[in-house]
Amino acid sequence: MLQLLLRREEDFNATFENAAIGIAHLALDGRWIRVNRKLCEILGYDREALMKLRFQDVTHPDDLPLNEVLVRRLIAGDIPDFTMEKRYLKKDGEVIWGNVTCALLRSREGDRRYSIVTVEEITARKRAEEEVARQKAQAEAASEMKDRILSVISHELRTPLTPVLAALSAFRGRNAEEEQTLALIRRNVEHEICLVDDLLDATRLSHGKLRLTKSALDLHTLIHEVAASIRGPLTARDLSLELKLDASHATLAGDAARLRQVLLNLLDNARKFTPSGGKIRLSTHGGEGELTVRVTNTGSGISRENADRIFEAFEQGASAHRQQGGLGLGLAIARGLVEGHGGRLLLEESTPSGGTTFAFTLPCPGEALPLPAQASLPQLASGPRRILLVEDHADTRIALQRLLQHQGHEVSSVSGVADAMAAMRTGEFDLFVSDLGLPDGSGLDLPGAIARVCGRIVPCVALSGFGTEDEVRLSVRAGYSRHLTKPVNLADLEDAIATAAPRLPLPEA
Repeated sequence: MLQLLLRREEDFNATFENAAIGIAHLALDGRWIRVNRKLCEILGYDREALMKLRFQDVTHPDDLPLNEVLVRRLIAGDIPDFTMEKRYLKKDGEVIWGNVTCALLRSREGDRRYSIVTVEEITARKRAEEEVARQKAQAEAASEMKDRILSVISHELRTPLTPVLAALSAFRGRNAEEEQTLALIRRNVEHEICLVDDLLDATRLSHGKLRLTKSALDLHTLIHEVAASIRGPLTARDLSLELKLDASHATLAGDAARLRQVLLNLLDNARKFTPSGGKIRLSTHGGEGELTVRVTNTGSGISRENADRIFEAFEQGASAHRQQGGLGLGLAIARGLVEGHGGRLLLEESTPSGGTTFAFTLPCPGEALPLPAQASLPQLASGPRRILLVEDHADTRIALQRLLQHQGHEVSSVSGVADAMAAMRTGEFDLFVSDLGLPDGSGLDLPGAIARVCGRIVPCVALSGFGTEDEVRLSVRAGYSRHLTKPVNLADLEDAIATAAPRLPLPEA
């Protein structure tokens, strides 16, 4: 029996000493009673030096409070054991990480004897996790910075377009040639706006930030509207558009503005790559469970090597040939919008001589959805309004003031927050229209500040080159009844003026 006990003790000692992880017996006051070779290696001490220390002496100060709390709860019997990740201070001052488990050993009578501690060094894993976290934080910061840069670029590009569109809205040509010239200018300004919008939409889609507002709509009605809007550019290139709408049901739940964008992008893509005299065909079929839309052109087709990349953002823009211009975002945005509706968009067929067919499929109920009542067209302001225009961009301020005065409004204009406050103290205004980025403050502060000065809430409309969802949300929270993004359409501006209602700024969330 004695020999058996001696053998078991020898086996235990060998296991304890040669284990691949650090093992120790720890007295109730934190002193080391016994340590193995691996723990000495982990902490960088020889056995004799380590035995003179307590666990508190080698624990990182930031991790010590939690460690001591857990030890006290263990000794008190509140918990049977615990596991924690903590930092150790090695003899040479290096900080390392350990995964520590600790359990209390009691005698047969239940008396507390000592704790059994195991330590597995996890420094490499923790550093890898920290590096991943650091890279993730850098990527998120870079993404936020990119979004901010794109937002600023959008603002700077939109701002000078605003007075151009405002001036175009105020003028009429004296003859057909002048009208054609004005239409040409407007068409190209609006094209520039679309390019800016594409940049922002591509960014929103890549970050999952583009929100859809769905309601019941008739896709065939939407197709007819889009076809009517694009016939001018098609006729200019001697292209014909055939509609073959055979779907049995065309009502579905969707975002009308975004599905209009999908149709326009596909038709515009067909326009670009169809030679003069060619044909474009848009057809629908299905309608019970799914509705499929096909856009086919008689162009030269897409090569096999390009077919795999055609939906990548900036693919056309990165092309060495750049024959058709554009940024190469239309198809990428269209696919993202279709997928956001639970559908799919693909290049169905393309041959060198037979043209190209893009098809997208959307979920469609077997029965027609009830469509919302037809909304009446926005009415212009019923009478002249006294408007304070707050805009720091001189050309925009002059053009918008003239445009609003041309519409019959009484308009005063200022260029900053201080001047706006002064004007409100001395004048009577029905509402104010304000930019948000002003040289001496933020337009977001104006609704609340003007309410305090005037003793009443003054209706207001935000007009800004910044137009992301977050920026719109901020302006509405600040008290603006509408947020219009530059360059603004005259009908939208008049509608905002006519419907502007006093709103209290919302408290910060």
